[in-house]
Amino acid sequence: MRLLFLFFFLLTVSAAAQPTTEVYFEAFLSNDNAQMKKMETELKTFTQTPKIRAQRGALLAKIAMSEKDKSTKVRNFNMGKEMLEKQLRDNKENVEYRFMRLCIQTFCSGMNYEDNIQDDKKMILDHFSELEEALKNIIRTYARTSPVFKDEVLE
Repeated sequence: MRLLFLFFFLLTVSAAAQPTTEVYFEAFLSNDNAQMKKMETELKTFTQTPKIRAQRGALLAKIAMSEKDKSTKVRNFNMGKEMLEKQLRDNKENVEYRFMRLCIQTFCSGMNYEDNIQDDKKMILDHFSELEEALKNIIRTYARTSPVFKDEVLE
């Protein structure tokens, strides 16, 4: 009985230890490199679930854009992009991952990574009503200033 209790306690604690959607996207959508790097470092300490790996990949790709050395920028960007893409291959219908990729594709111009913008936009719009309210609010805020969503009303 004690082992069962311990198992459920640890499961609850580890699930609660992950950053909330709002906290993650506050760092990810910021232009504050220190805040993004702090979040990426924090994500390394969590159990590496598909969501955490997708979040880390998106952050690494965005952080890479501030690298001065071009080869370091490209290497780090590609590493983050591949982490995110791996999660997308395994979870094709995950709208949150699609939103992260859409953001990376629009933030990181010049990296030859914009092939999925329209597909990701369509997925986000088609499934918007199904998303948790926190993610809806984040996408609405992003959409207000994004040229990708300039003609869209997100209700």
